[in-house]
Amino acid sequence: MKKTNILLRAAGLCISGVLLFGAMPASADSSIAHDPSRDVQTQGVGNPFGYGDRNTPENASTAEIRAINHAMSVQEVKYALYKEIDEHWDLISVRLGQTDREKVYALFLGIGTRESTLGGNGDGADIETAYSQGFGVSSAHAYGTLQTAVTAFADADPTFMKEEDVPEMYQYSLTEANFYDAIISDHMGIRKIMHFVHVGMTDEGLTGYQVVRGALKGFNTGWATYLPDDTGYYKDYPDEIIALAHWYYDEGHLYDNVFTWTNDQRVSAYREGDPWE
Repeated sequence: MKKTNILLRAAGLCISGVLLFGAMPASADSSIAHDPSRDVQTQGVGNPFGYGDRNTPENASTAEIRAINHAMSVQEVKYALYKEIDEHWDLISVRLGQTDREKVYALFLGIGTRESTLGGNGDGADIETAYSQGFGVSSAHAYGTLQTAVTAFADADPTFMKEEDVPEMYQYSLTEANFYDAIISDHMGIRKIMHFVHVGMTDEGLTGYQVVRGALKGFNTGWATYLPDDTGYYKDYPDEIIALAHWYYDEGHLYDNVFTWTNDQRVSAYREGDPWE
């Protein structure tokens, strides 16, 4: 399996990490929803499903909002993520240090797969966790494709750590109409990862691929701190995400209804060795 080393640049600083993907052109997918004549690298996919700033009416009930999200196909879930990535591409490409748009698409498919199987179990974007204490009570309360926690939102519990270092992306207030909207959930999940990229570099002194690895850890645990002895955690979460991302990109499944899942044996080859080297 041939892999290509991709030099990362984050916040204008050259860092010696790599995001690794094989040579297969991901855009060769035969089931795309967007206009195949588009130059995805410069134009993005063009929002073929017509998503707005919201996926659901703001005045709808929570049950109605969740029903709309529940009906989304895997392909619609993928393109909902791409819509938000494309809208904030300048920020995302700089903070992640990756100028290849399809490789960033793949990274977020990896995150969405690790967190929610991209709705492949029949849930669409309608997946909620850690609700047992009530709405917004637990800092782990999360929803959507990326499992975006309530801590990402403005006006959440004031004891939660603030995420005010991503002024380029609007921070929605924590309301049920916002929290349960699939597009807003994607937006805020991406914003949270951009927050932890910043934290990893400025507060934790991370460099290279550890910036992205640390941002994924921060997104999952609330802390971007590198823990070299916790190899099991890294293998299970950030390293699994990058292996899943490889699979979507190298196997040509960025744009269709095909999905994988955590520990899927089809992804085994991408887990071998160090997926970041």
